Amino acid sequence: MASQGGEFFRINFMVRSEKDGKPLYVKNDGERFKADNRTVKVLCGHQYKVDVTIRPPNSTPSRVSWAGVTIEKDSEKVDVSSAVYTYTWNTTGVDASKSGSRSQLPIVVFLESGEQVMLSLQCKYYKATDENHYRWGDELKGVELECTTTGTVGDAVKVTKTVFR
Repeated sequence: MASQGGEFFRINFMVRSEKDGKPLYVKNDGERFKADNRTVKVLCGHQYKVDVTIRPPNSTPSRVSWAGVTIEKDSEKVDVSSAVYTYTWNTTGVDASKSGSRSQLPIVVFLESGEQVMLSLQCKYYKATDENHYRWGDELKGVELECTTTGTVGDAVKVTKTVFR
């Protein structure tokens, strides 16, 4: 669907373990790192379900890039108030972060209008066996972006607010 520009919508990202349904964890790191004061914690060698919810359902993703890889859509559920697209993200082959280091997790939702929703999360990857440290912090129930379309193909939508839940 082509965008006219200036259309407001919300997009929410919720990531949960395929194994036990638990969400990712997030920890406040203060100002230790330049990119962000929050670190999202991710297990290596793990499979996650990613729910992308768009309200209202005026914008449709044509594909989603997660950590530089296009992730496969498993399902979609659209009603009058929202659209939920579920994807699978696999961290097999991702190396654990070194102590004291963080990396960026780039997320790009390519919309059928030709515009893109872009988000980058500061994260730390933990060995699959290190669930103890991985669970330090708060459950990350979602990251919600308030967005406005520009109406220009190839442009990033304007993100006016980001909320960690």
